[in-house]
Amino acid sequence: MIGIMQGRLSQAPKNKLQFYPKDPLMEILNAKKIGLDYIELFSEEKFNSKNIIWNNNDLKNFILLANQNKIKIYSFCDNYVINNSIFKKQTQKYLENLLKILKGIRIKKFVLPLYEESEINEKNYIKFLTILKKISILCSKYNIVFTIECNLNSKIFKILKKIINRKNFYITFDTGNQFLKNVNFFDEVLLYKKDIAHIHLKDRDKFDKNVLLGKGLVNFKNFFLNLKRIRYKGSFSIESTRGKNFLNSAKKNKQFFHSMMRI
Repeated sequence: MIGIMQGRLSQAPKNKLQFYPKDPLMEILNAKKIGLDYIELFSEEKFNSKNIIWNNNDLKNFILLANQNKIKIYSFCDNYVINNSIFKKQTQKYLENLLKILKGIRIKKFVLPLYEESEINEKNYIKFLTILKKISILCSKYNIVFTIECNLNSKIFKILKKIINRKNFYITFDTGNQFLKNVNFFDEVLLYKKDIAHIHLKDRDKFDKNVLLGKGLVNFKNFFLNLKRIRYKGSFSIESTRGKNFLNSAKKNKQFFHSMMRI
């Protein structure tokens, strides 16, 4: 399945990359026009009470329109932990409340980006074991696949997964972030193998700027060839730039995705 990050089917001020849309419902109609399977919902680094995920009536209307237009309610990315440490009781309570809502709307995949205030790395990953296992157990209870997005290499992630010992615990592979942080980018795909459950598609240029897929430094041909080698059958979310025209950019990114799937 191919989807897109919420907010990428709307105009943003000064083309701000991560931007919550003023009209989430309109994005459903735009997704249908382009032929996308789903919109990946997200929460912001700073709590936004206007986000539909916290408003029951707005959320019901969103789901109703999505169902009418055959746009799936599929994945959710929680950016709140980027700006709020996952070890704080307040953040953990927030995650518990969020997961109850995600259970209610039958989200299939939950993405937790462990960066900045909640950064996980090879020096501190042991510290994360208890909280990640707790989240994984909750997600399992709610029939949700739990994935983390991070800069851990495959070797450390596999150690982490073995200790946590939960079948629903996986990695979200972000092509832009992994390319910047990992010198063994393509090998990592082969090493992660079945541990990859979800992919965020983005490209970067030499200035670390987010650009249209195929216009930057990421060699997507090699990337998709390696996905074929590991027989990846999971989902993809476009997390690319809007450019001057968000609809045209989304169409071009989707077309590029399908061209790579054919190699």
